[in-house]
Amino acid sequence: MQFQFYSLELDSVQTAFAPDPPLHAPVQAELRPGKWLALRGPSGTGKTTLLRSALGFSEDYTGSIRMNGEPLQRHTAALLRSVSGYLPQRPYLGQGTTAEVCRDLLRTAVEHQRLEELFPRLGLSPGIRDTAAERLSGGELQRLGLALLLARRPQLLVLDEPTSGLDDGSCAQFLSLLDQMQIGGIFSSHDSRLLQLADHTVVLEPVAAPPEATP
Repeated sequence: MQFQFYSLELDSVQTAFAPDPPLHAPVQAELRPGKWLALRGPSGTGKTTLLRSALGFSEDYTGSIRMNGEPLQRHTAALLRSVSGYLPQRPYLGQGTTAEVCRDLLRTAVEHQRLEELFPRLGLSPGIRDTAAERLSGGELQRLGLALLLARRPQLLVLDEPTSGLDDGSCAQFLSLLDQMQIGGIFSSHDSRLLQLADHTVVLEPVAAPPEATP
């Protein structure tokens, strides 16, 4: 029976690299299917690590993260990967042409057909198939990375500054597609264009460093 995602809960979660103190104030949030949670905050407040923690990729946090009411640690890494799709700020898709990379990353004919349909919807030119993946622009990498994720039909997207390399036209296509797909997830961003998509926004407030002890 296929796992069905219905909730992700962050309960008093703080990014923390032991033995150092937490980077931000506790986060309390709940995410449901089809909804978007945005993370905002200054650089260095742990946004990327918090995104990775929500996927089970990092345990550098305190507090509790639960999926469907169960701690993340009770779910296998394979299950978490099958449910979610992660797009880092600077995707690395591998070496070779774009066509070769896509062939390696997608498993089924259905996924490849979906990818073909997503190319024009994200403004990706058919010509990039013969381009080395490492020679794509930042915006092309972001859009191709999203297309590869959506071709897999994840139940939850986790996106790290996904519009940072996109111009207004590409960003509009990106946001329109997310809306049409009726998918939700978590993203970090300072981009007002993307923040309009959020159903709930959490601002990561830096934790003040404790005063140094005086001799």
